[in-house]
Parts: sequence; structure tokens; C-alpha cells
Amino acid sequence: AVGPSRPPRTVPSESSGASRLAAPGDRLGALRERAEVLGRSLRSQAEQSGAVLGKNAARLWGNVQAAWQQRLGGRAALTEAAGENLGYLADQLEAGLDESGEEAEALLAQLWLLLFGDAEPYQRQGARWRDAGFQGADPASDLKRAGMLGLRCMAYAAQEYTPRVRDIMQRHRARVRENYPLAVVCVNATLMLAELLKLRDNRYMTSQAGYWGLFEAPEAFYELFVVALLAVDKVWADRRATRDQFGAVIGEVREQARALLAAGPRSVGDLREAAVEMGLV
Repeated sequence: AVGPSRPPRTVPSESSGASRLAAPGDRLGALRERAEVLGRSLRSQAEQSGAVLGKNAARLWGNVQAAWQQRLGGRAALTEAAGENLGYLADQLEAGLDESGEEAEALLAQLWLLLFGDAEPYQRQGARWRDAGFQGADPASDLKRAGMLGLRCMAYAAQEYTPRVRDIMQRHRARVRENYPLAVVCVNATLMLAELLKLRDNRYMTSQAGYWGLFEAPEAFYELFVVALLAVDKVWADRRATRDQFGAVIGEVREQARALLAAGPRSVGDLREAAVEMGLV
């Protein structure tokens, strides 16, 4: 499995989550309709201005974010289940990438198959990895910065969203200034999200946030990573960015992710819906 390798925990079903979030009468429906209207307004205004992700985006997202916060509530203490899952993610980030370990080797072989298919045999090192945005023939060299967590994130995206990830890889495989390196984006997205969630040194343990319920699902971080990856792809296309703007694009997606988390999604379903309504993917 690409995600957590621990014994699976019982995760609340979407139906139970929906009942927990439901509001009396038509209040929830009205709030959801308001969020959808605001989301459409955001996209319409952005398209008309020709700057979907320009300087005014943060202000416009704030309207959608406020609707989600009103729907989902405010901050909450870290739950035991979320704390356990975040602790596992922190361990994966800090542990580093054991290049000779069986787990890393298996994930790299799986990533190769998902990205390139079975037409050519797996190579632990080889020039083919460059097509996936790695800077050299050894993928471990780039992945070291994000440890096993970075490898798991990239493999999860390739497994659960294979057509999207392969499409990104094919569009950006040529090493020209108009393209971005997929693997480098994956590493940076992993580190950026780890920073937002305060995974290093377990600093998340003393925080309160409206989104802790989201991380009761073991796959939540990986789904958030996919949102960030697709957001980078969208920002890059909308801005017609070049490689010298890479840092600015990552910085803009960081603020998008911050706004998305601040909206307080409490389930993976909430996360996906808010990402769409806020125009991030």
C-alpha cells in the first residue's frame, strides 16, 4: 500500500460525517448554495480580469473561506485519531529515505510501473527517471529532502490519480523553461504542507485548528498533497509561468493551501469540495 503501512484504523464513513456536519432545516443548504455562488463569482471575476491567481485572489477566496467556516465551525483541539496519523506522517518525514531498504525499493518500483507502465523493466537508477522530473538518474537523490513521506506522496498520487499524473508528466517531460519538473514539485509540495501542519518536531500537538477532524482519515494528507500538486499545475498554466518563477508559484500555492485548511474541512469529502469551490483545482 502507498499510504500508511500500519494496520488500518476504522475511519468514520462519509454518511456519519455528513450527519455530524448537518445543520437544522435549510441552513446547511443555504450556506452551501452561498458558497457555490461565491465560488462561481470568484472564477468569473478572475477570468474576466485575466489573473485567476493574481493579487486579488486571496481577498476573493476569503469570501468562500468564510462561508465554509460558517458551515463547519471554528477551531478544535487535536483528536487522538488525528494525532496518531499526524505522528506517523512526522515520523515518515524525519526518518529520511533508506535507499537500500525494502520499503523504499518497493515504492520506487511501484512508482516506476505507475508512471511508465510495464513496457520497459524497472530500473533503480536510469535516465528514464528524468522524464518524471527527477534531476538525475537516481530518484532517491531528489526525494531525500522529504524522506519517505515525499516518496509516499508521489506514489499515492500516481496510484490514485494515474491519468492526471501521467498527463502532467507527459506535458512537462521536456526540459525547457516553460515546463516544471514533476518530481521537484512533489518534493516541494510535501515539504510545504509539512510546514503548514507543523509536522517537524511534533509542533502540531500544541495547536488548535478547525481541520483536525480531517486528519482522522489516514489518507487525508495524501489527498491534500494531490490538491497542492494540481493547484501548482493550474497556477503554472494560468500564469504561463517559466522555471525562474518556480518559487513564486510554490509560494502562491502555499497560501492557497493555508486558505483551504483555514476553511476547516473535517473530511476528505469536505476537502475535495472546498478545493473545487475555491477554484484551486
